[in-house]
Amino acid sequence: MQRGIDNELSKANAERLVIFSDGTHQEWRWPRHRQLGGVNAKLMVHPHTVGEPDQNLESRLKAIELGIDDDVTLTQLLTRMRVAFDVESETASQQAARLMGTLYEHLNTAGMEPTQATLLLSRLLFLFFGDDTGMWRPNAFRDWIAEYVTADEVSTKLGELFGVLDDPQADNGTANAKPWTLDEQYEGFRYVNGSLFAETLNIPPLDATFRGELLEACKFDWSVISPAVFGGGTS
Repeated sequence: MQRGIDNELSKANAERLVIFSDGTHQEWRWPRHRQLGGVNAKLMVHPHTVGEPDQNLESRLKAIELGIDDDVTLTQLLTRMRVAFDVESETASQQAARLMGTLYEHLNTAGMEPTQATLLLSRLLFLFFGDDTGMWRPNAFRDWIAEYVTADEVSTKLGELFGVLDDPQADNGTANAKPWTLDEQYEGFRYVNGSLFAETLNIPPLDATFRGELLEACKFDWSVISPAVFGGGTS
C-alpha cells in the first residue's frame, strides 16, 4: 500500500518525503536518486517510534532545519533534503551491501550451493532487520549469537533457529512444538509466517570467522535502509 501511495505522489513530484504513521509508529520514506534509472526504483525507509530517542532521524531533521529568518530557495531546500535523506542513505546501503557480500563470499568459499547460499543470506537479512525494527526484542539475534553460538556449532545452531522461526507452535509453548524451540535461548524470537524459513538448508561447516562476520553485521543499524535494496522484503 505504501508503495502504491508513493507511486501516485511521484506523478506530481519527483522530490518527496512521505511519512506513514499509525499514531505511534512512523515510517519515513524517500526515493533514492543516485545510480538508478528512475526515482521510484528504490524507496529508502527509516522506522521511528514516537517518543523514543532516534539519533539518525534527529540528525537528518537538523540538516534541513530552517530558522525563522532564513531565506532559502526551493533548489537550496531540495539540496538540503538530498544531503539529509538521499546521500546518507546511499552510503548506508553501500555499507550494508559490503557486509552481505562478505558473508556471501565466506559461504561460497565454504562450498555452499549458490541458490541455498542466497536463501541463507535472505534469512540472515531478515534477522538483522528483526533486531533493529521491533520484530522482537532489540538485538535478540546478536545476543543469541554472542551467548549461545560457539565457533564450532554455527551451522547447527542456525539450523535450530530457523526451525524455531518456522514453527507456529513455538510462540505459545504448546506440546506440539519442536523440543528445542521451547529452550530459553529462543524466547526472544517468534514464529515468522510465510515460507522464508520452511526449506531445510544444507549449511556447510562455518567457522569462527563467519561467526565474527555475523556479529559485525549485527552492529550495523539495518533500520536506516530498505530491504528493497536487496530485492526483497522482511515480511
